[in-house]
Amino acid sequence: MWTFALARLAGILVLGLCLGLLIGPIWLWVLLAACLYLGWQLVTLYRIDRWLRLRSQIDPPDLSGVWGDIVALVKALAPYFPVPTNASLTDFIVYNGWASHSAERYLSTREAGQAVATALA
Repeated sequence: MWTFALARLAGILVLGLCLGLLIGPIWLWVLLAACLYLGWQLVTLYRIDRWLRLRSQIDPPDLSGVWGDIVALVKALAPYFPVPTNASLTDFIVYNGWASHSAERYLSTREAGQAVATALA
C-alpha cells in the first residue's frame, strides 16, 4: 500500500513538473501540486476523525490505500473499545460509590467528591 501512495505522490509531482515546463515557473506548479495532495490528505484525515468521534451515528468512510487500511484496522478493533453510553460512562467515573473530579467534566456537575446518588439526583 505504501508503494501505491508514494507512486501517487510522485505522479502528482511529475504532473506539476510537466505543467511548470509547459506553462510557467516550475517551482510554482510543483508547489501547487504538493499543496493539492496535502489538502486531499487533510480532507481524508478529517473524514476519519469525524467518523471516530461520531462512530455510533455515521458509517465509516469508504477509503482506499493506506487510509482504508487504517479504517479497516479500527473497525476490527472496535468491539474491544465500545463507544461509551451515559450509563457506562457514569460507571467508569465512579470509584467506590463516590464521584471523582473527572465527574465534573463528564457529568457537568460541581458535586465532585459527593456520593454518586447525590450528584446524579
